[in-house]
Amino acid sequence: MNDIGHTRILYLLVAVLLLGACSHDAKRANPLDPELTSPVELAIALDDTSGTATLTWTTYDSEPALGAYWVLRALQASDIVDTLSIVTDRSQTTFVDSTSLTGSAYSYRVSVVNTAGLEVPSAAQAVRSLNHPQVGILNVSFDSGTASATVNWSPYAGARFKAYRILRRAGESVPEVVAEIGDIATTSVVDDELRGNTEYRYQVVTLTELDEEIASEEGGGILHPLVDTWPLDLEDGEHLRLYMENGDLFALVAGEGRIQLLSFDWQG
Repeated sequence: MNDIGHTRILYLLVAVLLLGACSHDAKRANPLDPELTSPVELAIALDDTSGTATLTWTTYDSEPALGAYWVLRALQASDIVDTLSIVTDRSQTTFVDSTSLTGSAYSYRVSVVNTAGLEVPSAAQAVRSLNHPQVGILNVSFDSGTASATVNWSPYAGARFKAYRILRRAGESVPEVVAEIGDIATTSVVDDELRGNTEYRYQVVTLTELDEEIASEEGGGILHPLVDTWPLDLEDGEHLRLYMENGDLFALVAGEGRIQLLSFDWQG
């Protein structure tokens, strides 16, 4: 083989080596290569009392420089994703979400985005819904003399308090709003102008600043329950007045033709 042939072979070998070296170095230095940008590992802790979800993740530790952590939240079984925060400090690896709603189940993930714009998400972490603590009705006391009820409940121990809404239900009727109280320390209300022989049920609904509603169990009782009935003959134009005295029931019947005072024991 002549010198020209040897020279060509030598050039080809050098070219192959250079191409191999360039290809290997390009892969290692490519900031858009997902193999070079490692995802972080995410953990979540829920706190029902504070109404928060605390996210903690591992520190990003790959060769392409970190651009930011993206903290992402989605409703489970939904395609809508909210960006809760963009963290540019590599050493900051926690975030507290105080905007999740009670009764809504979410999934979270943290994406690392390098300076070239490549995004690599962590594995999604699904969590149960928050359950803010409900208040408890301590007692409902009825006063026959004033035809009223006093409702007492335990104070709200959760987060984001806005107001107490007290509801009253008489029999099978639709609940009515008795009062709305914006002071978290006020835990009683007086409801008056009640009707006799009617069962009243009360419920305290705690409203939050995010328009959440945390309802208590119901509590209540009956005012002036019906004990028995006794017949009383009245003539046209006569009027009747009932009153108690020393434990006895009296009926004063008055009309143009007669005035009667009738006394009844508990057997009629």
